[in-house]
Amino acid sequence: MLLSSPFANAQKTERNDYQLLWRIEGPKLKKPSYLFGTMHLKDERVFDFSDSVLVAFDRSEAFANEVDIDSMMNYMINPKSAIWADTTNYLRKKLSAEEYAFVDKLLEKKLGYSIDHLRNKSFWFVEMILNDSEDDLAKYQEESGSATNKESLFLDAYFHQKARMLKKELFGLEKIENQFLEKNNEHMPYRKESFLETLGYYEENAELSGKDKAKQLDTFVEAYYKGNMSFLDFDGDFINNGIMVQRNTDMTNSIDRIIRNKTLFAAVGAAHLPGKNGIINLLKRKGYKVTPVTASFTGVATTYKDRYASLKGYKLERMLEGYSVIMPSIPLSYPIPNSNKSMYISASEEKNTAAFAFSLIVTSREATEMELLDQLLSRYTNTMGVIKGEIKNIELDGAKGGEAFIKSKGTEFQVRTYAKNGKVYLFMHTLDKAGENEASEFFNSIKLFDVSAKAVTYKKISDKEDLFEMIVPDDYTERRIGNLRTVEDETESEGRPYRHFSAIDESKNASYFLRIDKMKEGFYNVSDSNLIEHVKAIILKDTTVTKLDANACFSGKTKGYKTKVQHKNNVVSELRQFPKGNRLYTVMAQYNPQSSDTAAVTKFFQGFRILPYQNKALNTLAFSSDSSFSVKVSEPLHQSTNNFNRSDINAYSSIDSSSLSMYNIHEVVFAPYYWTSSDSLYTSLRRNSQKESDRVLKEKKYIVDSNSVYDLVIEHGNSGLQTFHRFIIAGRKLYDVSAIEPKEVVAKGYGLQFVESFKLNASKKDTSDLFRNKLSDVFAGLLSTDSATFENALNAFNYMELSKIDRDRIQDALSQNSIKNDEAKGKMLNAFSDHADSATLSLVKALYQSAASSAKFKADLLQFLTEVGTKESFLLFEECAVNHKKGNSHPYQIMSYSLKNKKEYDEEFLPRLIKLAKTSPDFLPIFVGYTSYDSIWINPQFTKYKLDELIKPMGAAFDKFAPGFKKLLSTDSTYWVKHSQVNAYLEVFKKPHLAAKNINRFKLLLTDSSSALNKQAIIGLLNAGQKVKDPFITKVLEDDNEGYYLLSDLKEDGKIAGVKHLLTQERVCKIYLKYYLSEDYDVEDVNFIRSVEIAAGEEKKRMFLFKCKLKGDDQFYYVIVGAQPNDPTVFEINPGVVSWLDESEEPTAEQTATLAKQYYEDSLKSE
Repeated sequence: MLLSSPFANAQKTERNDYQLLWRIEGPKLKKPSYLFGTMHLKDERVFDFSDSVLVAFDRSEAFANEVDIDSMMNYMINPKSAIWADTTNYLRKKLSAEEYAFVDKLLEKKLGYSIDHLRNKSFWFVEMILNDSEDDLAKYQEESGSATNKESLFLDAYFHQKARMLKKELFGLEKIENQFLEKNNEHMPYRKESFLETLGYYEENAELSGKDKAKQLDTFVEAYYKGNMSFLDFDGDFINNGIMVQRNTDMTNSIDRIIRNKTLFAAVGAAHLPGKNGIINLLKRKGYKVTPVTASFTGVATTYKDRYASLKGYKLERMLEGYSVIMPSIPLSYPIPNSNKSMYISASEEKNTAAFAFSLIVTSREATEMELLDQLLSRYTNTMGVIKGEIKNIELDGAKGGEAFIKSKGTEFQVRTYAKNGKVYLFMHTLDKAGENEASEFFNSIKLFDVSAKAVTYKKISDKEDLFEMIVPDDYTERRIGNLRTVEDETESEGRPYRHFSAIDESKNASYFLRIDKMKEGFYNVSDSNLIEHVKAIILKDTTVTKLDANACFSGKTKGYKTKVQHKNNVVSELRQFPKGNRLYTVMAQYNPQSSDTAAVTKFFQGFRILPYQNKALNTLAFSSDSSFSVKVSEPLHQSTNNFNRSDINAYSSIDSSSLSMYNIHEVVFAPYYWTSSDSLYTSLRRNSQKESDRVLKEKKYIVDSNSVYDLVIEHGNSGLQTFHRFIIAGRKLYDVSAIEPKEVVAKGYGLQFVESFKLNASKKDTSDLFRNKLSDVFAGLLSTDSATFENALNAFNYMELSKIDRDRIQDALSQNSIKNDEAKGKMLNAFSDHADSATLSLVKALYQSAASSAKFKADLLQFLTEVGTKESFLLFEECAVNHKKGNSHPYQIMSYSLKNKKEYDEEFLPRLIKLAKTSPDFLPIFVGYTSYDSIWINPQFTKYKLDELIKPMGAAFDKFAPGFKKLLSTDSTYWVKHSQVNAYLEVFKKPHLAAKNINRFKLLLTDSSSALNKQAIIGLLNAGQKVKDPFITKVLEDDNEGYYLLSDLKEDGKIAGVKHLLTQERVCKIYLKYYLSEDYDVEDVNFIRSVEIAAGEEKKRMFLFKCKLKGDDQFYYVIVGAQPNDPTVFEINPGVVSWLDESEEPTAEQTATLAKQYYEDSLKSE
């Protein structure tokens, strides 16, 4: 009997009558054996054993199931077994049409083909496929660490697995064929209901009447949990039918034979035990004493289960992928990039062993099975190194393969690969140590099989979702990447969605593909040609192709573009790409011109057809989130929000999933104090909406309900789309209502209907005027005590477009001191720095001299003067800055960088600044901070400007300032301003001609916690001819930014020799890569993979591959960096190439070399 259903939530009940374990004793038996009644379930209740069950199991020398499960699997996968000759579809007999369709859909989703393709169509076999170890492993990984994990195997399989791990002798009590008898299945209580419940049918179809039978099954399980055998003492057909009696007799005879020689724990379905023809009574007839073992529940069973959980040896059944293997322990599964498969990794800490297993379907004709097998072996041997012998040919279950011995990070592995039935397999295990045979047992346990019948038939797909027809092998697979609509927690990297169909016809030696790229809701295709090239580059990754053909082609009336290339293995890839509105159809076949049936390829292309596009009717009335407008759509309207300085944008979008017409509404809510002119706004909108290649078909301006309305219809020149814009200005809101449609459906009028259906809610009308000057409102807002009102008014200066009259009004307000807030006054002043006149400068002087002005505001005034940058403003700056205390302001908050761009700077402004620094101790630190990175501190400018006169006062100021800084914590509010000041002094002191006089100052900062200051100190000491201990240098080299700056500065100063003993080309490239990445990312780890040599003209160069991990991102990224000279003692501090690989999978050494050469040559072209 085989039941399989997870009912896991029943209440625990009294178990006083528990009688599932029976002791077998007899005059010829030295020790007792045991008989245990099971239910073939994963339900946690059936694993709640009494104390005696696992004690008896543990002490027994042998274990028996109804049938030995390993033998069962071997029988099932053996093509010569009787079950393969029986092609009867029992499921179609036993299940209703709805139930059959449910199971068939599950198989299609998980396996890629229907029930009809299965060699065996029994409940048991289908259930094994749909509940294979992938789901069990997922549960284990999710729940590991919990003491209450549910078992991943049904009860009988659990005992079998543990018995094998405990090295007990294993037996089957009856013939395997008995398990597959249809009549036997007919008599099993609730067999069909158990099957459907396991697959989730009743959960998905709760309203179905069959649920009642499932509930009865739950009652059945609860009765088993209580352990009272009376619930199984049937008088009906099931317990007494001829097949059941014969099976019980066979199993009793087997138990009798085994227990004469060894102690046995026999686990059989509980229904086989009771009754006059049950095993208990049949054993008694043979003279044995069979008595129930008294049950207790004190936790003994839990102790044993915990111990068994740590046993090694787990049989990984990957029926869907065509293999099984015994792993050292319960494995973890890891997704294989760019496939729907997983790699399984298992390790035994006790033995210090590890094993790996995975399979891949050959979906590309760029490589045959054996070529792909060779690539797999080569990949591992190239990256890890063959450590003994050559790659030798092997064979298993009719599959050809290869074996190699490799080494990775000091660990030696044995690797075997096989190719069979369109799949390649890889198995890897650590090498056995002396006297051990774990690897041998692992490889000897491998079984390869195929659960599907191999027969290629073609079917016609007529797809209503993406509107195409195609004739392909009916075992095609489909993948969906991304979502048409934005979903919660989706990242931008998920990008454009697409569907991918693929199929292989081995008999015709051809592969077929269809990829449909689609625009995401809210976006549209701006360029057919760019989209075509982008997708083509993704598909044709091989850079060694030879172009054979490139011409126009057609699918019906849809124009397309044909590309035909030949790969280095002579395989041809033929693409036909058809852009249509917001879709791109890419149809591809891969074949060998010499060995493939090219007529079949031609038929495949001829069978592809794009169906006419149809829009869905706009029958649904949708509303904005605040009910301010309504509009008619065909599918749901979704909202997203973006915030900007002068406006907030609420974007509403609806996509017609049939034609991929985009219906968008952008509600721009301008800031309260923003104003503009009508013509200026529309000009901006038109400019942003129209590309150079576009053509305006219609343009109209009018007034509706006092709102300005603009219609703009654009035909897009680079794509087959047309857009109808309607811009409506209502109060301080702008609505851009747009319909973006394929030209084919424009005539249907849905775009116009969408735009016309847009209605504003009169009760929500905004009465504000976007075109009214609001400067007076801004002044009032700056005087408000409400913080939100004040902030809105303050931010208005970030986007304000001011006329001369506006600037005069601002100047009057400042001179009258009506605005008290210093920050507001600074914003007001900066609003017209490009238009300052003598009156403005007089105002600035008065404000600077005012006792009411804060130090921060005075710094803002000085910066304003240098931003203006006229001779008059500079003279005023000198006058004010002579006694200005730097305080907590950064020098660039006091002096604008733009001053250096003025034509008067070098000959007029700079000498006066130097003179001011010499005479004003207050201005000296401002000047040093402002100029420390400028060339004036090195000769000849250093001598020209007589800057040596500043060095002594700079040293005195530093000595007074630095010790106090060292005591500051980085959390101190003044730390970073003071840090920048110390860094500025060191930047000057470290110059080669000044370094020797500042050695003690460098040593003071060498031990600081800041890597930036450590870097400055190291350079200064090396420039002074001092030696620096390696740990100080290493600390800086490991810093994401400062490592690169250290090498760059030392190279510039000609002192790289001081750290050269710590460098390799690999390390230099890693330092540069971390610096490069840190500008945009938070880098977690960067690991070197390999270096490759490439030809660069007559020279040789070295390129380096790294594997990168970014914080907050689970994915690894591969980056190629270079080039370095072929001489390993010479370093290029600024490599010209940093190229991210498109794939997340590690490339082989050969692929790395190919890509590195390509990226290097591309970098030369860009230069």
